[in-house]
Amino acid sequence: MLAQKDEIIVYDSCAKDSPIVFDKEKVIEVLNLKEKISYLNKPNVWYIVDGKIPVKVEAKTILVCSPKKDYYRNFDKYIGTTIRFMPVWSWNEIETCRNRMFNKLNKSYVKDLFLKWGGIPQFILEKAEDVSQQILIEEAIVKSNARLLDFVGEIDHDEDTIHKLIHIHTNLPGEENEEYTEIHYVKKFILFASEYVATSVIAKLEKNYRRQLRNFVLSSSSESEYSTLQSNIFEQIAHQIL
Repeated sequence: MLAQKDEIIVYDSCAKDSPIVFDKEKVIEVLNLKEKISYLNKPNVWYIVDGKIPVKVEAKTILVCSPKKDYYRNFDKYIGTTIRFMPVWSWNEIETCRNRMFNKLNKSYVKDLFLKWGGIPQFILEKAEDVSQQILIEEAIVKSNARLLDFVGEIDHDEDTIHKLIHIHTNLPGEENEEYTEIHYVKKFILFASEYVATSVIAKLEKNYRRQLRNFVLSSSSESEYSTLQSNIFEQIAHQIL
C-alpha cells in the first residue's frame, strides 16, 4: 500500500545484511552506510525493520517482530511509539496466497496443514513439502508439559516449541460484539494453534499434569488473554468427560 502511494520505503530484514530501498520507480540494495543514513534521516521515509533491533532515526519506523522483548525493549521507550498485534492468517488469506504463489501445492493438502498448524504460512505454504519441518508440530506436542501453562503470562517467551502450540490472537475489524469506537489490533488473547493441537496437548496434560491443568482452568483471572485459553481447555476437558 505504501509503495502504491509512491512512498519511499527502507526495508531492513534480519535475513539480509543490507536494507532494500523502494524509491518510487527504483528498487535498490543499499550497501553504503552513508547512503543508508541519508535515507533514514528523512522524516517522510518509512523504515520497516523485520526481526531485528532498529536504530533510532528520523524516518517513520515500523518494527515487525516476535513478542520477545529483546527486539523492542528500547524502541518501546521512544516518544510516539505504540504496539499493534499482527493476527495469524485466515484460511482465505492462506488460499489466496497458495493460488497466486504456491499453486503447485494441492488445495486439500494445504487445508489439512492449516487445520493442524493454524494460520502460519511458513509451515502451511513455504515449508509444506519439507518433511523435516512438518514433524516439528508433532515433536512440540510430545514435548508439551505443565510449563506450557506458564506461557500465558509470558507472551515474550523465546521457546520456539511453545509458539508452535499457542498463538497470540487480537481484536479484528468486523468481529461480533465490537465496540463502535474500538481500536483494532491492540487487544491480545491466547489460543491453541488449532483444534488438533488443543485436543492432543490437553489429553497429554490431563494424563500427566492433571492437578496443574485443573488449577489453571479453575483459577480466576481478570485478564481476557487468560480466560480465553481457560475456556478453551475447559471445553476440551468437558468434551472428554462427556
